[in-house]
Amino acid sequence: MNEQNFQRKCIAAARDNGWLAYKFASPAHRGVPDVIFIKDSAVVFVEFKRPDGKGKLSKLQEHTIKDMRAHGALVYLIDNWVDFYALFIE
Repeated sequence: MNEQNFQRKCIAAARDNGWLAYKFASPAHRGVPDVIFIKDSAVVFVEFKRPDGKGKLSKLQEHTIKDMRAHGALVYLIDNWVDFYALFIE
C-alpha cells in the first residue's frame, strides 16, 4: 500500500471514531505534517509515511517536527496501522 492510500484509510478510520481530520498544507512553510486531527480539545499533527518502512523524513520535515514539538505540539510519524490504531481508535 502506498502512502496516499494508507493515509486515506487512517483518516477514514479516525473520522469513523469521532475525529475531525484535515489535510494540512502550508505553501509558505514546506515540511509540515500531512494531517491535523482534532477531538475533545486534543490537536494532533501526523506525518504519514509508507507502511512498508521505506518512507523517510526529509531534513526539512525533521527540523519542522522538532520545532513544532519544542513549542508543545503533539506530532507523530505514523507508518503502520498498529501505531495509528493505538493513538486514534482505542
